Amino acid sequence: MSNLASVLWPLRKAADAMRALARLSGWHVSSSTSPPPPPHGLTGQSPEGTPGSLSDFMDAVAKHYGLEADPVLLQLAELDAQLRQAPPALLLLRVPKEGILVVLRGRGERLQILSPDGAQTWIQISLIVDALTQPSFAPLLPEIEALLTETGIGEGDRRVHAAREILRRRLGGLAIPGMFLVRLGQGRPLLLLAREQGVTRQILGYSLAHVAQYALGLSLLYLVGRGALDGRIDRGWLWAALLILMAMPPVALIESWLLGRVAISIGILLRRRLLWGAVKLPLDAARQSGYGDFVCQIIESEAVEIGLRAGGIAAGSALLDLLGTLPILLFVSTASALTLLAWVVLVGVVSYCLYRTRQHWTESRFHLVGDLLEKMLGHRTRLVQEPRAQRHRGEDEALVEYHRLGRTLDGWSAALFGLLPYGWLSAGLISLIPRWLDGGTDTAQLGLGLGGVMLAFRALSKLGAGLSQLGGVAIALRRCRHLLHSAAAPEPLPLTAALPSFARDSVVLEARRVTVRYSQGGATPALRDLTLRIRAGQRLLVQGPSGSGKSTLASCLTGLLPLENGQILLGGLDMSALGGRAWRRLVSTAPQFHENHLFSQSLAFNLLLGRAWPPSAADLADAQKVCEDLGLGPLLQRMPSGLHTHVGETGWQLSHGERSRVYIARTLLQRAQVILLDESFAALDPETLSQTLRCVFERAPTLLVIAHP
Repeated sequence: MSNLASVLWPLRKAADAMRALARLSGWHVSSSTSPPPPPHGLTGQSPEGTPGSLSDFMDAVAKHYGLEADPVLLQLAELDAQLRQAPPALLLLRVPKEGILVVLRGRGERLQILSPDGAQTWIQISLIVDALTQPSFAPLLPEIEALLTETGIGEGDRRVHAAREILRRRLGGLAIPGMFLVRLGQGRPLLLLAREQGVTRQILGYSLAHVAQYALGLSLLYLVGRGALDGRIDRGWLWAALLILMAMPPVALIESWLLGRVAISIGILLRRRLLWGAVKLPLDAARQSGYGDFVCQIIESEAVEIGLRAGGIAAGSALLDLLGTLPILLFVSTASALTLLAWVVLVGVVSYCLYRTRQHWTESRFHLVGDLLEKMLGHRTRLVQEPRAQRHRGEDEALVEYHRLGRTLDGWSAALFGLLPYGWLSAGLISLIPRWLDGGTDTAQLGLGLGGVMLAFRALSKLGAGLSQLGGVAIALRRCRHLLHSAAAPEPLPLTAALPSFARDSVVLEARRVTVRYSQGGATPALRDLTLRIRAGQRLLVQGPSGSGKSTLASCLTGLLPLENGQILLGGLDMSALGGRAWRRLVSTAPQFHENHLFSQSLAFNLLLGRAWPPSAADLADAQKVCEDLGLGPLLQRMPSGLHTHVGETGWQLSHGERSRVYIARTLLQRAQVILLDESFAALDPETLSQTLRCVFERAPTLLVIAHP
């Protein structure tokens, strides 16, 4: 334990520890960035959302450095394996003293640790495991020692090993908090992410392997072509060709392996980027563009990943082949080299024409898909209200246009994939005829020329396919470019990691002259110069007619809608000071019924969204108690697996009132300081409403309820 004491970072230097870990991992961290100061009473024993929480402080520091610090529960049964796979990570230890262990990398049974003085040392994993488990094992050790004494096991390694195994089996399901996996934040510039995640190094390695494979193939063509055109094959040249043939398969395997790694890395990078952009989209993005257009964007996001991964690699390798082929043809025949350059330009022109046609064809296809989805959503209304003779108006014209554009697209595709590559074979061979007829031309040069024509044929085929796929990527990016823009949009960084405390009767939430407008221009604001003050412990009821801005007010107070003017303060701090995550942890809402959802997962998963997953026994017990207090006890008794029964579209079906109470329970389980309930009681009968209100009043520290008069 003495070795660990010397390498532990004090909690007050957690920000310095994370910065050092990032720099040694090869991640760019600005030296001018100043993280928030540690809050008063910082400790690893405070849970998330409470003053002095180490997890909240780590999250705030990571955001300032452009990183993510995800807290992870260590499972006692898999502790050794988790520690081997953890680096880079930060570990909270309470023994021999409370501090942070900076884990750089792992090797076998050891972990490389960075100490506060900058030294890097290797420590046995077993020593770290003992430090992590000692706080949990210590209360049970006297009982285990007495048991071992009764069984006659004496002092020594055997006794220590037996005690450890007994404790591990007895506490096998124990989850130990305190590990933070550190990784790059997805809001960084895309090229910087690619470089820091090693994608550029992988691409460089693949390029070198491809060049080596190309050089071997060219050498083989030279040897075989020279021997064939001379009419004799020397034994030495034959052995050289055989050695090249033996060297080509390993190089090809290495090239294929590197290509697979590049494809996987690019796919992971783009998936994370697009998912991060989708998560950060504005609240009403789907409403503004329509659900049909939104579905098309999801489809195109898949096309971006596949097309960029395959098309970019194909086009890049084709350009490498062409750069290698051009000097060969220039050495043999200037006319052949000029013909190849002209053919490359022709491929570019045809690729652009294909891109323009595909763009119009894609827009036509999206129009058909979007129109179909919108009509499916309103099918019942159309059956009742729309005359039968007008239901299919415009569909035939759209299909005819789609078919016409498809035929044009097929024509350009045939030219790019068939006519141009095979046309080059004829043009390239014709350009070599003068050199063939020249009796003074070396046969080796003619062999190189023929090999160059064949290599250019292969390169042009790959270039056409790659440019076609990259054109599809460009079209897809036009449809979902706002996902990438959303991912790169800067987030307000919290100025403090300390959460405000709310004394009785103090002002918890305050809106000062708030104005919100949904559209630009002369549209009437949904809220204008609104001033509101909510004190700790209050129960407020907001009533008003439909369209008066009640739900808009709830969205503003929870930080989901941007303000045109005004300011909202939570505990005296605005959103820029606290940060969005801390704000949403303190203010929780249950939106209107049509804006709330049940996922096709277990009821426990739906209840504990935003709190903890996988849940602890205390989390599940709390969820069970809330459901019973809300009158959902009989429902849980009917469910085959209780809280672990799957609900949602493909699982256990809930009534309207049961769903409403599940949404209320989900909000209460967030342990927020302010609870906002928007039309949450509309589907409840008087008796159930009375029971639900008692539970809400008991559990909500501060409550605001929105309802119709």
